Amino acid sequence: MTGIERALRALNFEKVDRVPMLAGWAPHAEFLMAASGEADFWEHPAETAIRVWQKLECDMCPQLILPGREDFRASIRSNIEARNQYESPEEVVRYVEALPAPEQLRRDYNFEKAYADYVAAVRNSQEAWGNILSLQGFGMPGFMQYTIFGYSNFLMALALYQDDMEKLFAVEGESGRLRNEMLARAIPENDLPPFVYGGQDICHERGPMVSPEMLDRIYFPYLRYALEPLDRADIREIWHCDGNVMPILDRLIEAGIDGFQGFQTECGVDLAILAALKTKKGRKPILWGSSSVTRTLPWGSVEDVKREVEEVCDLLAPGGGFFLAPSSSICPEVPIANILAMFEHAKVYSAGRY
Repeated sequence: MTGIERALRALNFEKVDRVPMLAGWAPHAEFLMAASGEADFWEHPAETAIRVWQKLECDMCPQLILPGREDFRASIRSNIEARNQYESPEEVVRYVEALPAPEQLRRDYNFEKAYADYVAAVRNSQEAWGNILSLQGFGMPGFMQYTIFGYSNFLMALALYQDDMEKLFAVEGESGRLRNEMLARAIPENDLPPFVYGGQDICHERGPMVSPEMLDRIYFPYLRYALEPLDRADIREIWHCDGNVMPILDRLIEAGIDGFQGFQTECGVDLAILAALKTKKGRKPILWGSSSVTRTLPWGSVEDVKREVEEVCDLLAPGGGFFLAPSSSICPEVPIANILAMFEHAKVYSAGRY
């Protein structure tokens, strides 16, 4: 069974010869250099990383995250400087007030160009990944505006000026819907896999950054609106989630989300509850995870890693829709032996089991 075949069968809840595995989340230069054996890693980091994931026999990549050098650190500094331009929640509100109306976004949207660009991006990405299935992203209202404004300014603006800040999600909800209307046509017309990946870090380790009741008012209505074209076309969305997402799982499912990635048991996410969920259309959710990148992978032994792989597979793989993956990015503190053990043991342990 090839990687793409295995990935598509798992996404469709069909029997596989072993659990499929996800590639992409490893900003860990030492690991990528050691696994590739290529001295010129920094000359072509993306191409080299892809060869590493192919060597490890991974089956699908929703997102390629690479280590960064000085150019990456410069972009971080630039983002920090940009956030420093907003010195108060009132300045955030003024930014939101100046945004174009949703109706203007729709008038200005170049559907045919977006369609052509998307199909070309899918083709180019799949050619680069070879036998590893490459997925693309869907449209959604962005909650992660704290990366632009800073946490304090953004969260205070939400608390103090809900009526004004709702426009932000209305505008982004319209932008997301426009992209999803394009996807709902481009994917079936070009015989592309009907699965897309995306999400927002709305939660920290204790739960949502703002109350679920606030999200019910100013965020989830626009998420439902954005996802509606995909739901009608039966294109399934897998949602990236960090932190303790348990308090809003029901809202995400009601909005139309069909699967989850990135769930962190160390933050209170219950894998047994995830495995027992049903989506809006009555299916088991697609689940991608979840070897801990904050506990087991960096600080556990090889045997700890193997044990966690077995526990996660036994909980989440029965019934299909499961991919073995780290809970988030594998960072430089993770021993190379633990990374290799996660992937190699998943193949051995799950062979013929599910």
